[in-house]
Amino acid sequence: KRRESSLVAHPTMIGKAVWVAVVVACVACVMAMPSPSSSRTQMLHRQKPVVQQEQTVQRPRIPARFVLTRIAKPTGQVDHCGNCVAWAENAMEDLVQALFDLTFDACKDLCSQLPGQAEASICNALCDVVGVKEFIKIINEADLDPIYYCQLMKKCEFDDGGSGKLVDTNIVPRSGQRGNVFSVNVTFEVYNKTGAGEFLNIISAEDGSQQDVETGALFDYLDAGSYQGYVQFGTNIDKQNMVTWHSGRYHVQTYFCMGECFSNHPHSKTFNYHNSTFTLANSSDDDDQDDGPI
Repeated sequence: KRRESSLVAHPTMIGKAVWVAVVVACVACVMAMPSPSSSRTQMLHRQKPVVQQEQTVQRPRIPARFVLTRIAKPTGQVDHCGNCVAWAENAMEDLVQALFDLTFDACKDLCSQLPGQAEASICNALCDVVGVKEFIKIINEADLDPIYYCQLMKKCEFDDGGSGKLVDTNIVPRSGQRGNVFSVNVTFEVYNKTGAGEFLNIISAEDGSQQDVETGALFDYLDAGSYQGYVQFGTNIDKQNMVTWHSGRYHVQTYFCMGECFSNHPHSKTFNYHNSTFTLANSSDDDDQDDGPI
């Protein structure tokens, strides 16, 4: 120990120079190192996933009517898929919130969390078929995707080999006034039978005067073949969702999808999309009276 102290206290000129160089180099290394918080911030920034806008934006959804000139199933058959999806769109968010707050051992206890008697009755009927544990498992797995939920419940068909293409879209009429009903005419090909899916219209005001809205039309399945049809939507004011339909030009992106459009769940696929436009020429945009439900 005394020898070591002597070496430190009385270094030779050469040893001293080496010692100083080592110390300076070490200080430089320490100064160059990023702080732990800075390093983690950079790492998190690099790892942050890029999410498509369509998957994150919440757009008001307005009702639509879908008509095909070629029917994919016998007339009069009960639409189990459509009924299931319509229920799931209204009920799943409430059920997910209930499961987040509480635990349930019986279907009736879980379904009683829904606000409407009709929704609760359908919930009980679906839950009783598979049992409450499986029902809860399916709700969690579906993750607010109503089509995938109904496929898991065996109410909607799926076929992972399905393929098709949207050939053309056009809007009738090309111009009108607020309150008019517009039709998005679709021409499309199905090459291999599909499972359940939808046509999704995303409607954007060219001048940005209102937020984007969407309207969708569900199909249970489509056999191979050539199709024509149309999706109708209204343009009434909806103050609750800040949908005003001012004068101007509107762009419509129509997507042809198997499963829910932009979903990452199994059996989901976006085939393609087409663009079209229409124009509103309202007599007075100062009249903001609510026209009622769209």
